[in-house]
Amino acid sequence: MMVHFDPKAEELRHLQVGPLGPHVESFAALLSRQGYCPENGWQKIRLVADLNRERRSLQLSRRKCAPSNWMHSTAA
Repeated sequence: MMVHFDPKAEELRHLQVGPLGPHVESFAALLSRQGYCPENGWQKIRLVADLNRERRSLQLSRRKCAPSNWMHSTAA
């Protein structure tokens, strides 16, 4: 019998911070419904947590991440 990814809410709680935090539990539920094994499910959850932590550590605001701010003027 194959074991599916099925994390408990308390296992996810410490990851539910920052801008992606509110989505961690529903993302975990999606991975579970799609039949991911525990190892791959946790790998994907850790990726989201790492992205969330990286975004917070760089202190990027939505405005700084806006596409209009991606290119710098090269006019002389």
